[in-house]
Amino acid sequence: MRKKKVSELDYELLALEQTKVRLTSGGEINTYEIQASMVGTKASQMMGSILSNLQRIIDERRVLLNNLTTDNIKVKQLEKQLETQINLTLDFINITIDRMSKQRDEYQSQISEIQKWIFSDKSYDELEYARLQRLYNINQNYYNQLIDKKAEYLISQAGYISHNRILERASVPTAPISPISANIYSMFIAFGFVLGFLLLIIRYLLYNEINSVDTIKNYTSTPILGIVPQYDEQIEVSQLLVGKDPHSVLSESFRAIRSNLRFMTQGADAKVITVSSTIPGEGKTFVAINLGGIIATSGQKVVLIDLDLRKPRIHLGFSVDNNKGMSTILIGKNTFEESLHHTEIENFDFLTAGPIPPNPAELANGEAMQKLLDQLSDVYDVIVIDTPPVGVVSDAVLNLHRSNYPIYVMKVGVSKRQYIENINQLRAEKNMSNLSIILNGVEVKTKSKYGYGYGYGYGYGYGYGNTEKSSKQKTLKERISDKMKKK
Repeated sequence: MRKKKVSELDYELLALEQTKVRLTSGGEINTYEIQASMVGTKASQMMGSILSNLQRIIDERRVLLNNLTTDNIKVKQLEKQLETQINLTLDFINITIDRMSKQRDEYQSQISEIQKWIFSDKSYDELEYARLQRLYNINQNYYNQLIDKKAEYLISQAGYISHNRILERASVPTAPISPISANIYSMFIAFGFVLGFLLLIIRYLLYNEINSVDTIKNYTSTPILGIVPQYDEQIEVSQLLVGKDPHSVLSESFRAIRSNLRFMTQGADAKVITVSSTIPGEGKTFVAINLGGIIATSGQKVVLIDLDLRKPRIHLGFSVDNNKGMSTILIGKNTFEESLHHTEIENFDFLTAGPIPPNPAELANGEAMQKLLDQLSDVYDVIVIDTPPVGVVSDAVLNLHRSNYPIYVMKVGVSKRQYIENINQLRAEKNMSNLSIILNGVEVKTKSKYGYGYGYGYGYGYGYGNTEKSSKQKTLKERISDKMKKK
């Protein structure tokens, strides 16, 4: 009985040692061959589950290696798991071998004691023969089982043979195939340039605002009386500003306009000056108030008339009441002396529009208006009339025609180019050959060639101040031309 136990333990130990050799040989592990060698042992059940996990990891690694290299992170992770599983299996085998070896030694010591007692008997040879015969039979059976398991394994292994062959190992790319940063940056830069160019063309084609004197000259031959620079501060209503700072750029611009008025009338004083525009917001009231004020500072008596009976604004700029004015004067309710207001500038008075009448066009263009102008001409040297926009209502056309000097106001960034057609029509159809233009709201940046931080487009050939260009103001081409002439 004990010899049988020893034989079984020998068989178990032999199988475990062979399994240990296969796991530590360093080659490819064949779990099916190991399972076949463990058949009939007590550790076969436990080893079966361990070897199944080991085979699963091996199969997953084999599948990944069909498409990936050994440097791939997934393959490395599986190799790490495989190494861990092999170490666990070796630990289990070593513990099992140690335990079985102790049992075998114990059984062997018992057999040795029995044999000492048996060897004294004459039947020892028969017993020894029987023992050897049993060992032979055991080894014969073990060998036959191994042959059968090997045949089964070879048959099962033939079903898992892959017909794929790796012709060439794939090269690992050092940079991503897509997206390519350089191409994306280049595409967006090109797209930005194209989009900016298209926006520039569209803005150029759709741009319709007046931004300089040259723009006006391109569309009309009407003389340009002067320009008014953009005021630094935002004002809600038109005010008299030329009296606050006589030496400002604004005051100088209106002085230049006053001088041009004298040049254009060949020295004669303009008796009636009418100021209008195309639409509200172009600054006609602002120009009328400050033009009247600058003329008054030269010693002439000036009266300003608010003839915009639909939307009066002059009384707001001077902060006076509007209970009586042009509307009450024209219907005979008040005289102009009763409605007259005085400004802070000496010799500069104004008449407000008065209450808004139901028939502003008839009052502004009636005979009473002409009689009032005759009366004012006897008292004042210059009459400045602020009329409604000609592009909105037709009230201003007759007053522009009856005045000695009609002025048409346009503003940078507000007036459109098609508004110039109104000026051309007034000159051609209404016979206003003396019509002139004032450009309002010009931004002051650098000193101009006329010496005032704003350029004038006089349309009469009269210079204001010294028109000789300095060497700094001349262009490079002009300076080279001068040097060639001197030589």
